[in-house]
Amino acid sequence: MKNMLIKIDKHLRTRIRVIIWKQWKKTMKRYKSLRQLGISHEIAFNCANTCKGYYQICKSRYIQFDINKERLRKRGLVFLLDQYEKVHI
Repeated sequence: MKNMLIKIDKHLRTRIRVIIWKQWKKTMKRYKSLRQLGISHEIAFNCANTCKGYYQICKSRYIQFDINKERLRKRGLVFLLDQYEKVHI
């Protein structure tokens, strides 16, 4: 069960990143938001101007590193694995 919850959490985090990426509709908004998260100019420019699909860009290491677990926790996301560990300890 624990391994299944790890996979589900990973997929949900990626889908949430896709939703965030879709909310940043324009290229300039994506660039500015990535810069605010701390990505360098060159990487933020390349990520914002990519023609890759939503899911593929959100699986890139730059997006995963900057929209990480801690940032998603601050936004109110509850991880299934955390809930599972609370019950089964």
